[in-house]
Amino acid sequence: MTEKAHIKIKAQTKKFLLRYVRKFKWYIVFILLITVVLETASRLGLLYTAKLYDSVSAYDGNIVINSIYFLAVYIFFIGAIDVAIRVIYGYITSKIYPRISSNLTLTIFNHTLKHSDRFFTNELSGETSSKLNTLKTSTERLFHAINFGVITPCIFLIISIIFLANVYWHFAIIGLVWFFIITFFSKKLSLIVYKFAKKVAEKHNKLFGIVNDDFVNAVEIKRNHNMVFERQYLVKYIKETQRAEEKELQRNISTENCNRIFMEFSRMIFSIICIYYWSEDIISASDLIFVITVFNHLSSRVFPMTHFLNTISSSVGKINSSLEILYKPFDIVDVKGAKNIEVKKGNIKFENVRFGYSEDRVLFEDLSLEIKAKEKVGIVGVSGSGKSSFVKLLSRAYNVNSGKITIDGQDVSQVKQNSLNKAISTIPQDITLFNRSVLENIRYGDVKASDLRAKNASKKAYADEFIKELKDGYNSLVGERGVKLSGGERQRVAIARAILKNSPILVLDEATSSLDSESEEYIQKSLKNVMKNKTVIAIAHRLSTLKEMDRIIVFEKGKIVAEGNHNSLVRRDGVYKKLWKMQTDGFITGDMNE
Repeated sequence: MTEKAHIKIKAQTKKFLLRYVRKFKWYIVFILLITVVLETASRLGLLYTAKLYDSVSAYDGNIVINSIYFLAVYIFFIGAIDVAIRVIYGYITSKIYPRISSNLTLTIFNHTLKHSDRFFTNELSGETSSKLNTLKTSTERLFHAINFGVITPCIFLIISIIFLANVYWHFAIIGLVWFFIITFFSKKLSLIVYKFAKKVAEKHNKLFGIVNDDFVNAVEIKRNHNMVFERQYLVKYIKETQRAEEKELQRNISTENCNRIFMEFSRMIFSIICIYYWSEDIISASDLIFVITVFNHLSSRVFPMTHFLNTISSSVGKINSSLEILYKPFDIVDVKGAKNIEVKKGNIKFENVRFGYSEDRVLFEDLSLEIKAKEKVGIVGVSGSGKSSFVKLLSRAYNVNSGKITIDGQDVSQVKQNSLNKAISTIPQDITLFNRSVLENIRYGDVKASDLRAKNASKKAYADEFIKELKDGYNSLVGERGVKLSGGERQRVAIARAILKNSPILVLDEATSSLDSESEEYIQKSLKNVMKNKTVIAIAHRLSTLKEMDRIIVFEKGKIVAEGNHNSLVRRDGVYKKLWKMQTDGFITGDMNE
């Protein structure tokens, strides 16, 4: 990463953190006020304890006894206030930190899901999850460290300096100089920790991505007998992460030991100075006890601050590393003033569309096509011909380079993405289900639908019969990505979902290509229900499934080379006739998907 990019991320980190400071500013102000009162009460308790020593020393059996009782009661009163304030302080902090955590989770969730298909295609899901989790936990640690490791000790210092100055102004100067020296060196040492922490975050995210990738492909690993290979591949990154973590911990321990040595040395020096002032009758015995006690308390608070500075540096380093993903620009954004799309008919037009995944990979050049409202259109072509890209552009998974795509005359690039997604239902070949109940997965098409509506959609998709045979019926969990169901069963759940969603435009992306004959028969029946009164675009590997389509469009290298119904296309020489002949002769080509 270049230095310029590094500086940019640091600016984004500040912006990110300031957002939470502003959001919870009144909580923070209240905590500061409570801390001031708490620390003042604590110093008063020490002061009057020291004064109690003077009273006891001067006790003559009669006159001073009342002041001794008064001081004892006063010390108890200060202690009671201290306890009460700590209870309030604990209550407030118990409210603010879970809220910061919840807000962080929602912010990360909302932002990440706004990314385009390109983002989720290019990024490892495990590495992305690791970065987001690191961002959340590091931000929480940072706020905690700033509160308890910086703000509280600074308030403690100010109040302590005021009390020390009240005894003798030399002590205030000594305390301030001591504080600035230890803070200066702690900050220098913490910068070393920051560099190592950032490296650890990068290694950890990479490792987590590899582990997640292995879990996702666990069946493939076993099937190819590659567990030893994958273990060795993983061990390499584990060792790199381990070495980075060891270096970070070593630097943490070294900096803390340096601070500890300085702390003990400074306590000894301060005690010698105090004893000198007492021996010269500049301060009293109670003052001696008080200032040494205050300084020891101060050093016990400031020493953890040096540890918290390391925590802050470590957290900022990890936030900088992880925040790249949160502030990564969106590929697809709603234009200013975008409105919801209104689809009453479902007429689709591609007008002079130019598109490529990169400058040197132009797929469509001046592509024009119209699909009439409620027309059923099949899309065929060999791998790489542009079939899947065509439907992805319709749903604006990618932006076109030039030209435009309209639905009922509305440019898809000028409408809100949420409304566009609502207007289009897609049933892909590889159905992904949530690890929730069958009913919840069906209802995902319309989360507000009643159980009755969802079950009626299931019946139209011919899914009701197999669902009732499951152990818990509609309440049965389907497993991660729906692994507990067969391919045909997952397809029928997806079709039921599409029926429930009831979008005016339906895209079928190889919806039956990997099914057996029995499953395909069910799917074909259910598809007839979902296609009624809709504009349909069907990508198919099995050309026999397109025979009933109103029109079939043949793609080759990003161009439309033929179109017509099934009967007219098989009579013409060309790609479609060649594919049809290969399939009917029993020689089905390899994957025709893009």
